[in-house]
Amino acid sequence: MVGTDIEIKGIENLSKVPSDKGILFIGNHRSYFDIIILQAISDRPLGFISKKEFKKVPLFSWWVADLGSLFLDRKDIRAGLETINQGTESMKLGLSLGLFPEGTRNHGKELLPFKTGGYRMAEKSQSPMVLCALTGFDNIFENNKPLGLKKCKVTVEFSEPFYPHEMGGKERKEFYSSIPGKIQTMLDNANN
Repeated sequence: MVGTDIEIKGIENLSKVPSDKGILFIGNHRSYFDIIILQAISDRPLGFISKKEFKKVPLFSWWVADLGSLFLDRKDIRAGLETINQGTESMKLGLSLGLFPEGTRNHGKELLPFKTGGYRMAEKSQSPMVLCALTGFDNIFENNKPLGLKKCKVTVEFSEPFYPHEMGGKERKEFYSSIPGKIQTMLDNANN
């Protein structure tokens, strides 16, 4: 739409997962365009976990809901658990979901602390997790205000699939703790 040049690394890792199997994509969150570009390059149906405040955004909320996205109430623990359970059931049926555990768009060099509750969707649905590092996405719009959209290059890198349900409790806990570091390394490599 705006002439963005998209470099994709590790796309072959997605083909390691059958196309009818859901994947939980875990990534850093840079821009409104994260969702649009990930949806465009995904080889399978892909919804997202979005904060409930996006329900109020005309057109966008209808589009992401149509993708199978779920809206998370971050202030109501019970409602949040229900959203995670809905996501688990959707993944069991083959829908992939994108999750941005930072919880908000982050334009800094370092990742914000990750909220890990959504990881259980992969574990409980026996689906793989694929980490994704998004670089340059905020140059499309957020770093351009008030001028508008800008043509630029962005990079998406996908990790190999990880299967948390096949890990023992200690190994899974260590893996979950390592996710921000793994994504940060991918981001640092993309910027070098």
